[in-house]
Amino acid sequence: MVESRIGTEEARIGIVRNELAYRLAVAYDEWRYRVSTLVLEDSLLARYVALEPRLAIRQRAGTLGAIDEELLRQKVNFARRKRALSLSHYQAAETELRAIALLPPTLNLRPRPLDIIPPSDMTRDTASAYEQLLRAQKRTLQRESALENELSTQPQISAGYFIQSLEQEYAFQGLTLGVAVPLDRRTAKVRSEQHQLERTQLDNEADGYRQRRDRRLDDLDVNISRLRDAIVGTDAATETGNARLLRIARLQFDQGAIDFLTFSQLTETLLTDQRERLGQLHQLQQLIRERRFLANTQF
Repeated sequence: MVESRIGTEEARIGIVRNELAYRLAVAYDEWRYRVSTLVLEDSLLARYVALEPRLAIRQRAGTLGAIDEELLRQKVNFARRKRALSLSHYQAAETELRAIALLPPTLNLRPRPLDIIPPSDMTRDTASAYEQLLRAQKRTLQRESALENELSTQPQISAGYFIQSLEQEYAFQGLTLGVAVPLDRRTAKVRSEQHQLERTQLDNEADGYRQRRDRRLDDLDVNISRLRDAIVGTDAATETGNARLLRIARLQFDQGAIDFLTFSQLTETLLTDQRERLGQLHQLQQLIRERRFLANTQF
């Protein structure tokens, strides 16, 4: 009986441990995503700020149009606001991560590059921590029911001691022994039926949870496969092409072949592509983390 109750409590601890590991993994992924986004916004702001001296030279030479000058000012201000917002999201993500992981403020965090999580075991046969708890509760009920049935068929022996005085002069002492033979087992039967009902309820709850979990795992498997294929299919070629286009656009702008409007449009288009890729990577990580959580596999 004690062992079964210990097993139930261990299952409860397993649920808490599993949920904490999931929350920590999700918080770490969110922080890494916010770090990468902040780096991206920093790069855009740095590009625009680096152009200010060149545009100042053109202005003094009289070759800079009023539109380019005002456009650069607006782009720099917008990039600074975007960077400030990204910094706010990053700080919130770091605060959340430190709170969950119980990290001191003085500890310096260094994120790994945001990338696709390696494929993991896609099994779903492993019982989740919640299913393990339901099984442990059912075992406890079974053992309690068996013990009560056994006790209900055995005679109950009782013993007692007494002392009695008569007119405060004579005292009588003695022992009493008794044997209670169970004649009416209706109470035990009702209790047994109640245990059976509780076990049936646990089975139904486990079946319902398993069906919901399997449906969610089906959806996750489909979405993970599609998103990973989309990222991998455009990843290497897009990164190389974007870097080359940025170098060409910068060179042509320095040579006066394109104006600032064209340069800024091309730069922000490429930056939007990078933002979308980071968003896709982050979404893929979230899906994989959830799948590992539901399948009770390693995070």
